[in-house]
Amino acid sequence: MRKILVTVLSLTVVFGAICSVAGLFAFNTDYAFHFVNQYGETIKMWGYGLYKHDSYFKAPIFIGTDCMMLFGPFQALHSPC
Repeated sequence: MRKILVTVLSLTVVFGAICSVAGLFAFNTDYAFHFVNQYGETIKMWGYGLYKHDSYFKAPIFIGTDCMMLFGPFQALHSPC
């Protein structure tokens, strides 16, 4: 039972790292486009990679979250506390 749990948790960490790397490679601002929502407002969309359907406001937040998911554990291991 313990071996299965360790295997599942290890696969979760590996797949999480792969998804975070894919999100970090979504940082390209050359493919932006404008979209009119149901309220008639024009919104600038990211337009590239994993976050191509997200707005210019949300995509950098998600990319920053991917960065922290990938590099955050290393910082936690090296903290003086």
